[in-house]
Amino acid sequence: MAKKGKRGTSSRSCSGTPQTSRTPQASGTPRASGTPQASGTPQASGAPQATGTLKAPATSRNTPKMASKNAPPIPFDKFASSDIFTIRAGADLQAFHVHKDLLAGLSDEMRNHVYNDMREGKANIMDMGHISPDTMQRFMEFCYSGDYLHAPGAENAENPLKDKEVTEALPILMTHAKLYVFAEMFNIVSLKRLSGDKIIALLRLFGELKERAHGLAVISLMEYVLDNIPATTESTDRLVKFLARYSGYRIGEIGGYPEFHAALASFAREDFFRVFCRWVKAEWEEEPWVDLE
Repeated sequence: MAKKGKRGTSSRSCSGTPQTSRTPQASGTPRASGTPQASGTPQASGAPQATGTLKAPATSRNTPKMASKNAPPIPFDKFASSDIFTIRAGADLQAFHVHKDLLAGLSDEMRNHVYNDMREGKANIMDMGHISPDTMQRFMEFCYSGDYLHAPGAENAENPLKDKEVTEALPILMTHAKLYVFAEMFNIVSLKRLSGDKIIALLRLFGELKERAHGLAVISLMEYVLDNIPATTESTDRLVKFLARYSGYRIGEIGGYPEFHAALASFAREDFFRVFCRWVKAEWEEEPWVDLE
């Protein structure tokens, strides 16, 4: 493994918030705080526009790739003759219909929701007002195909940012993040892996975060994930661990954002900081998406 090259002008210190001598970019721009909304764009005044298409870096070993064609999570013959179950999502309780045994086969937690002696199990209906219809639509697509598109009509699975404005980075990231959080709620391991890999692959496309909109999108993603994925004493969540490694790896760039320092000050996650500080202080070059398991 090669020694680290110079990445930015960070002092590589992890005593508290990492210090950097890089000049903060666009000071005074509203920080990416709270839970970001997938339907909007990052709140950054004067966000730069894309000047060309993004190219993915060279593939490295054990690197997650953008998912393309996956097998359905449950074989057709295991659910085809089962009852239809209705999930009502969003404030207006929009109805989505799916085979009951297909849901039950995704995880024990989901099975407990669709097969029980309460209203859910008896009436074959469950309300999820806290889940947006967009997220539920992509979840339904995953149930029957094993994959989902980041947006209606999307075709470029390898680089969904191709030919798009850089300000679309946050909505695309949040599409995957919301599915990741949904999968965490119901312990759907296959969906959690898929959506997590899509996030990791997208962040590789951001390169050295030269676009301010990309930097703010990463910070907003970090806040959302750490707010919605619970900390555990057993092992660090895979996406939380990746974001900690990525932040340490890109400290020379992301450390120049006041929003990043404000976000770090709001975190109280020992699992995140333990990994983050190790990567800030690291003496060897290693990409954060390599050997993530």
